[in-house]
Amino acid sequence: YRVHWTGRLVGYNRGTPSMQDVPGGKGSDDEFLNTLRRTGDPQADDAIARLIAEGGRAAVGPAFAMLQANDTPLPADAPPALRDFMASSAGLPPSTDVGRLPRGGEAFLRNALPSVVVLLASSLPRGYGAPCLCEILSISRDLERHPYDRLMGVVQLLVNISDGDAFQPHGRAIITAQKLRLLHAGVRSLARRYRPGYEEPFAVPVNHEDMLATIMAFSFLLI
Repeated sequence: YRVHWTGRLVGYNRGTPSMQDVPGGKGSDDEFLNTLRRTGDPQADDAIARLIAEGGRAAVGPAFAMLQANDTPLPADAPPALRDFMASSAGLPPSTDVGRLPRGGEAFLRNALPSVVVLLASSLPRGYGAPCLCEILSISRDLERHPYDRLMGVVQLLVNISDGDAFQPHGRAIITAQKLRLLHAGVRSLARRYRPGYEEPFAVPVNHEDMLATIMAFSFLLI
């Protein structure tokens, strides 16, 4: 796979017999990828919509600050919309192959220094160069104002999910994923307000295809 300059995920040698012969090789299926591009996160989106309905748009900024500490539980005085989301989304999907989860984390931690260097020098710059992503990042201007914090936040996220016990109930990976879902939902809400023309060329902000491309950048591209 490669991430095309437009930010689209493109199957490597798409359409060749080698791709077609892979059972369930959805990475070469344009319609499947287009479906991902139209898909957000209804559960998290509903939580952010409720947060705004109950506290106004002024509640979004403090919520973002609360979610940035990405592996710590929400404080007791967190808005009910966020606390209810965390309670209802805890745990892993039933289909998760729990036995495979520690392997990637162990490989990352065993090769931590080269992995982080490649991540910072290659994976992240390629992702940030995609128009669909830099258009969203320009809303907060994080890369312009706080580039170090932005980059180290991604590294910390990967460390959080690489711990051997990270995927245990209420583990660091679970909390990190929940908070990231809420942050992405908040970004979608802000994008529709501050970038009203975004969806015509790029579809849903922070959609599943964007996230799949990010996973490829953090794994295949890094290797």
